[in-house]
Parts: sequence; C-alpha cells; structure tokens
Amino acid sequence: MKRTTIAMATLLCLVCGGVSWSKPASKKNPTAAAKTVKGKLTAKQLVAAQASLKSLRKLQSALKSGVNILDFSRRITDAQIEIDEATSALPKSDLKANLEGAMEQYVLVRDLSTIIEGHDAEANEIVMKEIRFHSGIAANLIESAAKLMEKQK
Repeated sequence: MKRTTIAMATLLCLVCGGVSWSKPASKKNPTAAAKTVKGKLTAKQLVAAQASLKSLRKLQSALKSGVNILDFSRRITDAQIEIDEATSALPKSDLKANLEGAMEQYVLVRDLSTIIEGHDAEANEIVMKEIRFHSGIAANLIESAAKLMEKQK
C-alpha cells in the first residue's frame, strides 16, 4: 500500500509537471497576471472571448454532473480546439491568460482522471484531491475571465 502511494505521488508530479502555483509569472503559471491590454476589445475579439468562456463553462458543467472519463476527454479535445482558435485572436492580457489557464487546468484534470483506475483507495484519494484542486483553480480562472469580460461591455 505504501509503495502504491509513493508511486501515485511520483505519477502526480509527472502529470502535473511539478508546477508550483506560488512561483512568479511564467508560462507554467497561468494564474500569474499578464499585462492588461489598455482599451476595449474589438467586436471580433469580444466574440472570441465569449466563445472561449462558453466552452469552459460547458466543461465546468460536465465535470460537476459527473461525466465519465471518455466523454470528458472528448469534450476536452473539442474545447481545446475552440479555445486555441478563439484565444489566438486575443491580445496578451489577463483575460487571455485566464481563459488559457482554465483550459490547462481542465487538461490536468483529464490526465489525473485517467490514472485513478487500478489503484488502492488511499492512492485514489490523493488523485481526487488533486482533481478537486485543479478544478477549483479552473473555476476561479473562469470567474475572473467573466469579470474581465463584463468590464469590456
């Protein structure tokens, strides 16, 4: 049992990439503030941001409803395509960083979800804590993005 727990902790480090959320701004820290773009977004950029936010909220709802891992993986892939396309139209900003960061968190949730099967209860609880942690970060980033969008209107 102890061996499984150690193996699970090592696997979590590999899956999460050893990311520390207390580090200063970097590419691996999506919650760190980016430069805020001064002025309003164009109509095209606003539509792109709204599409990204809608895709993220769909993922959030699916996760809350207890969707199975295969369906969630498919949804992640679809959302990643939509968000990559939409955020490419956005300038570097807190809004773009929040949208991309939330998507990265959901990708981590998917990756963590795939390693649960076949492990003991203690190891699964460790993984579930990580899933809840990353889901919470994604939810916070989505809410921050929504507030930034409201300022654009």
